[in-house]
Amino acid sequence: MMAIVKKYGIKLQVNIDKIAIADYLKLTFEANKGHSMAYKPSERNRKLIGIMVVIIYLTIYVFLAAALGEWLVLGKGVGWEISYFAVAGIIWIFPVIKLFRWMDDLIKR
Repeated sequence: MMAIVKKYGIKLQVNIDKIAIADYLKLTFEANKGHSMAYKPSERNRKLIGIMVVIIYLTIYVFLAAALGEWLVLGKGVGWEISYFAVAGIIWIFPVIKLFRWMDDLIKR
Protein backbone atom coordinates (compact mmCIF):
# COMPACT_ATOMS: atom_id res chain seq x y z
CA MET A 1 0.00 0.00 0.00
CA MET A 2 1.38 3.39 -0.96
CA ALA A 3 0.72 6.65 0.84
CA ILE A 4 1.74 10.21 0.17
CA VAL A 5 3.12 11.97 3.22
CA LYS A 6 3.70 15.72 3.23
CA LYS A 7 6.29 16.82 5.74
CA TYR A 8 8.20 20.10 5.76
CA GLY A 9 6.63 20.96 2.41
CA ILE A 10 8.05 17.84 0.72
CA LYS A 11 5.78 15.12 -0.62
CA LEU A 12 7.10 11.63 0.00
CA GLN A 13 5.73 8.35 -1.27
CA VAL A 14 5.87 5.81 1.52
CA ASN A 15 5.23 2.07 1.50
CA ILE A 16 2.90 1.19 4.33
CA ASP A 17 2.73 -2.39 5.45
CA LYS A 18 -0.15 -3.59 7.62
CA ILE A 19 2.26 -5.55 9.78
CA ALA A 20 4.47 -2.47 10.28
CA ILE A 21 1.46 -0.44 11.44
CA ALA A 22 0.41 -3.20 13.83
CA ASP A 23 3.95 -3.43 15.21
CA TYR A 24 4.11 0.35 15.65
CA LEU A 25 0.80 0.44 17.51
CA LYS A 26 1.84 -2.51 19.68
CA LEU A 27 5.18 -0.91 20.56
CA THR A 28 3.51 2.43 21.28
CA PHE A 29 0.95 0.74 23.50
CA GLU A 30 3.67 -1.19 25.37
CA ALA A 31 5.73 1.98 25.77
CA ASN A 32 2.74 3.59 27.47
CA LYS A 33 2.51 0.55 29.77
CA GLY A 34 -1.05 -0.19 28.81
CA HIS A 35 -2.29 3.32 29.42
CA SER A 36 -4.51 5.00 26.89
CA MET A 37 -2.72 6.80 24.13
CA ALA A 38 -4.04 10.20 25.16
CA TYR A 39 -2.34 13.38 24.00
CA LYS A 40 0.49 14.45 26.27
CA PRO A 41 1.78 17.95 25.63
CA SER A 42 5.48 18.46 25.04
CA GLU A 43 7.71 20.13 27.62
CA ARG A 44 7.50 23.45 25.79
CA ASN A 45 3.70 23.31 25.56
CA ARG A 46 3.38 22.31 29.22
CA LYS A 47 5.42 25.32 30.27
CA LEU A 48 3.45 27.65 28.02
CA ILE A 49 0.12 26.33 29.34
CA GLY A 50 1.41 26.42 32.91
CA ILE A 51 2.63 30.02 32.74
CA MET A 52 -0.66 31.17 31.22
CA VAL A 53 -2.63 29.36 33.94
CA VAL A 54 -0.41 30.89 36.67
CA ILE A 55 -0.94 34.41 35.32
CA ILE A 56 -4.71 33.96 35.11
CA TYR A 57 -4.89 32.22 38.50
CA LEU A 58 -2.83 34.88 40.29
CA THR A 59 -4.81 37.72 38.74
CA ILE A 60 -8.10 36.23 39.94
CA TYR A 61 -6.63 35.23 43.31
CA VAL A 62 -5.26 38.71 44.04
CA PHE A 63 -8.57 40.41 43.31
CA LEU A 64 -10.58 37.86 45.32
CA ALA A 65 -8.17 37.91 48.28
CA ALA A 66 -8.16 41.72 48.35
CA ALA A 67 -11.96 41.92 48.11
CA LEU A 68 -12.41 39.29 50.80
CA GLY A 69 -9.84 41.00 53.00
CA GLU A 70 -11.56 44.33 52.60
CA TRP A 71 -14.90 42.77 53.47
CA LEU A 72 -13.68 40.65 56.44
CA VAL A 73 -10.86 42.50 58.18
CA LEU A 74 -10.58 46.07 56.98
CA GLY A 75 -11.20 48.39 59.90
CA LYS A 76 -10.97 45.67 62.57
CA GLY A 77 -7.44 46.52 63.55
CA VAL A 78 -3.94 46.39 62.14
CA GLY A 79 -3.24 42.99 63.71
CA TRP A 80 -6.17 41.36 61.91
CA GLU A 81 -5.23 42.98 58.63
CA ILE A 82 -1.58 41.90 58.84
CA SER A 83 -2.58 38.37 59.83
CA TYR A 84 -5.11 38.00 57.03
CA PHE A 85 -2.89 39.37 54.28
CA ALA A 86 0.12 37.35 55.53
CA VAL A 87 -1.91 34.13 55.31
CA ALA A 88 -3.46 35.14 51.97
CA GLY A 89 0.03 35.96 50.68
CA ILE A 90 1.24 32.44 51.47
CA ILE A 91 -1.76 30.26 50.56
CA TRP A 92 -1.61 31.01 46.81
CA ILE A 93 1.61 29.04 46.39
CA PHE A 94 0.17 25.57 47.16
CA PRO A 95 -1.88 25.16 43.95
CA VAL A 96 0.96 26.72 41.96
CA ILE A 97 3.44 24.17 43.34
CA LYS A 98 1.26 21.36 41.93
CA LEU A 99 1.14 23.14 38.60
CA PHE A 100 4.93 23.55 38.56
CA ARG A 101 5.32 19.83 39.25
CA TRP A 102 3.02 19.07 36.31
CA MET A 103 5.02 21.44 34.11
CA ASP A 104 8.28 19.74 35.11
CA ASP A 105 6.95 16.17 34.84
CA LEU A 106 8.43 15.35 31.43
CA ILE A 107 11.94 16.39 32.44
CA LYS A 108 12.06 13.80 35.23
CA ARG A 109 11.09 10.87 32.97
